[in-house]
Amino acid sequence: MFGVIPICLDIFMPLNESRPRYLPAQLEYYFFDRNEYYTFTYMHFGIIGSYAVMLIVINDVGLFTFSRHACAMFCVLRYRLKNINNNEDGERIDDSNVHKIYKNIRSCAILHDRILIFLENTNSCFAMCLLFLICVTIIIMSFNGSMIILNMHDNTYLLRGVSVSMGQIIHVFFNCFTGQMVQSHSANMPNYIYDHEWYNSNHKIKMVIYFMILKSKTECSLCVGKTAVLGLELFTTVSISL
Repeated sequence: MFGVIPICLDIFMPLNESRPRYLPAQLEYYFFDRNEYYTFTYMHFGIIGSYAVMLIVINDVGLFTFSRHACAMFCVLRYRLKNINNNEDGERIDDSNVHKIYKNIRSCAILHDRILIFLENTNSCFAMCLLFLICVTIIIMSFNGSMIILNMHDNTYLLRGVSVSMGQIIHVFFNCFTGQMVQSHSANMPNYIYDHEWYNSNHKIKMVIYFMILKSKTECSLCVGKTAVLGLELFTTVSISL
């Protein structure tokens, strides 16, 4: 966008000479002068940059979609746990009908296992990508911060540098917030199980609930490689380190 501003100003507020034009990156072309063919050079930067940004957006949208699906599965599980003693019509099942209640709690245990498997598969897909993203972001922001300090006198570079830094911070916050949603739903899982009247249930039903409680002790989360958990705590750590 910064490269388009001088062209627009030359059209609507012309001066005796053309304003200096800027490119998104300082690159040299061997076959032609980039200033002479500024429009084509800028279009080239725009096309290549769009592809790069598109890959990042696709990755982030995929991670957000998977995390929202996991959160929705947790909500469904909470609803089923809350209505274990009810049938499909919402009517309470007689306590003597142990088979029906056991069928309901068994479906909850199966859904809980599916959530754990789904999050494990999600981590296997995105863990290394997130680690690469966080490392690259820290390097870019550290280098960009140093360049901003060295070019405090250049308002154009200062504005560009601050914009890049803000974009990187927002990007990391979005990913960390995505992981925090999964972490929060997982942390509330034991409470959902405890809210059920398990103490009045049959021994067979108690055993299923007991195993669900054991599994829920391990908090589900999205991982950054094998080193950290994606969440707001990580965002705070990255922000402080920068």
